[in-house]
Amino acid sequence: KGTYERVADPLWRKLALALSVAVVVSFIAIVIFVVASIALMRFKLLRALEPRGMSWIAKAVGGVSQAGSIMLFNRIYQEVLARLTDLENWKTGTQYEDAAIAKDFSFKIVNAYFACFFVAFVQNNIKVFGEDMHCPLWDCMPELTMTLATIFIVQLTLQQAFELGPPVVAHLAAR
Repeated sequence: KGTYERVADPLWRKLALALSVAVVVSFIAIVIFVVASIALMRFKLLRALEPRGMSWIAKAVGGVSQAGSIMLFNRIYQEVLARLTDLENWKTGTQYEDAAIAKDFSFKIVNAYFACFFVAFVQNNIKVFGEDMHCPLWDCMPELTMTLATIFIVQLTLQQAFELGPPVVAHLAAR
């Protein structure tokens, strides 16, 4: 007896691929909207707190919010990515992995770096939600540095807490 090869219906494959593209593009659009919204919130907080000498609070809240949104979207997207790639019904494991990597890269590059891209290129040049959020003296380098540092530190700290926290809590509870 011969072996059977599983071949997906061409129409189903096209529909699954179209759905995957639509979902990935939607996730990217949501990330862009959330980054812009967090930047607007940070800008309004900065405007309110700067006269009182508490601008660091606005910067910290903005950075922590950006880092939190990046981590949250990564976690949600991982679940969606697996389901989308399964739905596409690839013939080989290599094709499956290639499709998953392409979708993963497309989303994660935007999710991880759009906050920095926004500060570097959008903030001084485009009104966001009707607000002119240009950097002080049109120099965004200090803000970009703070955004990148805050995102990096918060993500590193939270990842370590999520990784090490449960075993430490379990050990302390077992005492």
